[in-house]
Amino acid sequence: MATNDYFDRNFPEPLLKDFAATFGTPAGRRTLYAITVLGRVYSVAHVPGDPATSAFNEGRRNLALLILKAVEGDPDVLGSASAKQKKERN
Repeated sequence: MATNDYFDRNFPEPLLKDFAATFGTPAGRRTLYAITVLGRVYSVAHVPGDPATSAFNEGRRNLALLILKAVEGDPDVLGSASAKQKKERN
């Protein structure tokens, strides 16, 4: 399940299974989607002329990406999460 050495060192297999179980439910997918929106995963982190805000945005984005990788091993989960969320609304 782990995708690289960072996850092997910091996310043992039981924890990765916990992430998958938590975010694998409909409520978990909605929460994961909210994390990607709040974390600005697909937004530009850089704010011209404001290095402090750029660093803050990048840190927020990095945490959201870390959660995505722990859940799915691939940050492209946003596409599937948002599609599932739309389907659940209808």
